[in-house]
Amino acid sequence: MQVTDKVSQNLLYATQEVFANLQNSWQKAFEPRDFTLAIKDYENQPIDVSVQMDVDEFYNLLFDRMEAQIDSITDRNTFRTLYGGQLVQQVKSRECDHVSEREEPFSAIQCDIKGKQTLQDSLKAYVEGEIMDGGENETLLKRFTNAANTSQTTNIHVQAAIDMLMQ
Repeated sequence: MQVTDKVSQNLLYATQEVFANLQNSWQKAFEPRDFTLAIKDYENQPIDVSVQMDVDEFYNLLFDRMEAQIDSITDRNTFRTLYGGQLVQQVKSRECDHVSEREEPFSAIQCDIKGKQTLQDSLKAYVEGEIMDGGENETLLKRFTNAANTSQTTNIHVQAAIDMLMQ
């Protein structure tokens, strides 16, 4: 992705500058002042670096702002593919072959890490199936013949990122 205008694409330019310095400099540290000034909050003001944001809030703000500065639709789609994927929510009847699927794009996954040894353990817990038994699931379960024998699972599709890592 090419930065064509350093003014309108200042966050993208500053991000490239950070990574170029980290990759090519012999310095032990890099001052990211231009990068932090380029990140605008939802009122279009530079973020206040003295105010702590949770990681999900910062990630969403940063990637929303970066995506907004990408000119080409092709580059924007590539950006989404590299930093996201598709979650596929599946509801399966254990009585017949019927499967209901719903896809939704994601750029971050919130998984439990407490009590988990590794990231893989967290992701396994995230995608584990669960038996659905009425209650708040009742409307969803009306499609199936036996609610007690219905399960819900989540699949994570991130093929583009995996393909890039394997090159």
